[in-house]
Amino acid sequence: MDAMTSSLIQQLESLYADRELLHRELNVSEAKDLIHMVRSMEAQLVDLYAELERSKKL
Repeated sequence: MDAMTSSLIQQLESLYADRELLHRELNVSEAKDLIHMVRSMEAQLVDLYAELERSKKL
């Protein structure tokens, strides 16, 4: 096996290992799903902090 093929195989194995880890830890293995998860969490935090600010003003 030549060096280029070996490098490609290592990259592919690394990619699959990363996806497996994401799936195992977060139940997400697609980039779009991870982005959606993070943006959803960000929106929840923005809402939470806004609610906290509103409650301080009462």
